[in-house]
Amino acid sequence: MQEMKPETLQHASNYAQLFVFRVPKKNREAMLKLEGQIVSMFKKHGIVASEFFQLTQHETVKGFTNLAETVSAGPEEEVWIEIEHYKDREHRDQIFAAIRQDMPMLELFGKWYGLVTPGINSVMGDFNKLRI
Repeated sequence: MQEMKPETLQHASNYAQLFVFRVPKKNREAMLKLEGQIVSMFKKHGIVASEFFQLTQHETVKGFTNLAETVSAGPEEEVWIEIEHYKDREHRDQIFAAIRQDMPMLELFGKWYGLVTPGINSVMGDFNKLRI
């Protein structure tokens, strides 16, 4: 996957979706491969960028609650963060409308649900970019 330069991403993306989910360590390699396929399909539909991160243990800053405590994972799991970038909400809606008609993409999503920790809901949220 070709990475977008941060300064380009900063100007191209005004809307993002954040996903937080658990992946059993035994499914890590399969999930990496699957996410690569999903990102390729997203690009086909015009998404600005996709980013993935694995939650790491770190000290908690005073006055904050550590996400690692909020989204606790068992010793055989990893917590992943996925950020999908769009031009704006309308762009996101257009991409989702196209994806709903794309059976191979929907099949990949079905496989995704088979690789995350079963029985535990993932967390998501949509965000508008703030100009500071």
